[in-house]
Formats: sequence, structure tokens, C-alpha cells
Amino acid sequence: MQQIIKTKKAAVSFHLLQTIPRMIFLIIVLFSVMLLVRQYVVDKLNVQNLQAEVFIDRFLYSPSGIIYYDAELKQYVPGTIDINKFNDEHINSFINYDSPTFISANISLFDLKGNVVKSAAYNKEKYKDWLPIAKTQRTGPGGFKRITKSIIVNYNAGKNSGILRFDVLQPGN
Repeated sequence: MQQIIKTKKAAVSFHLLQTIPRMIFLIIVLFSVMLLVRQYVVDKLNVQNLQAEVFIDRFLYSPSGIIYYDAELKQYVPGTIDINKFNDEHINSFINYDSPTFISANISLFDLKGNVVKSAAYNKEKYKDWLPIAKTQRTGPGGFKRITKSIIVNYNAGKNSGILRFDVLQPGN
């Protein structure tokens, strides 16, 4: 009878020894899955570049923006701006965000030689306040994201070509 008990204890010990590598493998697999989930789950979205692109596109292509309207063709001409609409008052009237601290921009039109033809600003007061901080390139809360984009456009009813440069500032997240 004692021989049977020794055999059962040995069998239990042997099965326990077989489960240890299985448990170690299971732990490694669980940690791997957790690591992959943590790696690919996005918990913070940065949409500042997208917001700046939407601002620029709205500025350029919105019918109430600075896009040139050809009365003969009775249509708007993409890539051509109306120099008469290119001023602070018009820009601030057709672009209206709920928060005045959402975005600010300086828009400058240069001829092909690099001379400034005209300049305007959206939310000019905030732009002047934010620009020195944005030049420090500080990111995160208290900092500002500066996005600069240049686009070749026509002006004066398509008679002249130039470069429209956007300097967009947004508060950091």
C-alpha cells in the first residue's frame, strides 16, 4: 500500500513539473499581448497639423474667402486670389471660430522676386502675443505650434504670379 502512495506522489510531482514550462510560456504570451496592445492603442491625438490645413484650405477655397470670382465665366478660379478681399477685416469676418484662442495666422503675398505685395492677419492681436513664444519652439501646454506653408498663386485677375505664405500659430496641447 505504501508503494501505491509513493507512486501517486511521484505522479503528482511529475505533472507539476510538466505544467511549469506551460505556465512560463503562458506568462510570456500574456505579457507580449499586453505590450502589443499598449503599443498600438492611441490615447493622444495630435490634430494641430490637420487644423492648420483646414484653416488654409478654407482661406483659399471657400467662396466667401479670397478666391477670385470670374464674372465672365461665372465661377471661382482656384489658384487665383482676389487682392481686394485680401485684408484683415475680410479674413476675420468670414473665418469665425468660437474661441479666439484657437488659431491665429499671418498671411503674406510675395511676388516672384520676393517682395511683399500685401499682408494680412487672422486674429492679429493673438498672433503678435504668441509669435515670441512660438519662436522658442516650446511644445506642449504653454507652448505654441507654428506651421508655415507656401503656395504659388495668381493675383490681379491672373495677370501676376506670386507666393502666398501662411504662418499659422496654435496653442499647444
